[in-house]
Amino acid sequence: MDAEAAFGLSGGLSPISILRFALTSDIALRSAGLGMFIDELFRGWIKAAQAADTNPASVASRILQWQEDDDYGFTHEIWKQVSPILNAKGKAAYRKVLEDRCFAKNAKAKRAGDGHKEVTWAADIDALKVVYAAQKDFDAFQSLAEQSRLNGGRRRPPLT
Repeated sequence: MDAEAAFGLSGGLSPISILRFALTSDIALRSAGLGMFIDELFRGWIKAAQAADTNPASVASRILQWQEDDDYGFTHEIWKQVSPILNAKGKAAYRKVLEDRCFAKNAKAKRAGDGHKEVTWAADIDALKVVYAAQKDFDAFQSLAEQSRLNGGRRRPPLT
């Protein structure tokens, strides 16, 4: 069951659409705790989706879609909020969609001849590191670090 249907929400209501409404109506801007409001909104939606037994792959895809649709930076480093609250199935699904997206971006950059454009997938690598750590998959973390040639805390072009 979809989380929106389970909670009587319709019309594709999502944290991003709620935030857009809040910005246009100046609701959220009056609050000193805008950052906390945003964090709670995303975490609350994810918790509700998991409680409604929403397909974990659907939840993971939705999180990435929020990032794609976010013109305001609300989802900047959302993985820091997401990873701790996802259950095991959610973490696995989120990991899969992140890996798929990261590796697809890398392959596209290689085909285009600009495989050294680090900024294209740096956020995905940061997100994967958080997910790998949350899953305690240190081998995957180390492998990603080696593939992305992380050195001294400075990111270099990944997966080349």
